[in-house]
Amino acid sequence: MELLPYLMAALAQKRAAHNKALRLLDGLVQLSVKSRSQTAAPASPNDRDRYILASGVSGGWPGWAGWHQNLAFQTDGA
Repeated sequence: MELLPYLMAALAQKRAAHNKALRLLDGLVQLSVKSRSQTAAPASPNDRDRYILASGVSGGWPGWAGWHQNLAFQTDGA
């Protein structure tokens, strides 16, 4: 699970860290999922598509393998 980034006093590009935190919050707070049994990545996901990754998931969007029963979501084209 990815944690929300902290905004440190001397952090360069605070805007990038803040925007990342907002994208993660948006994915979790407005939670609705397209599938709870997704084991392969969709061919062309849309922004705001969310999936609960099923057991046996492999490949897919970068980092899907090994994240069984976790949330994956598409935002800003990634």
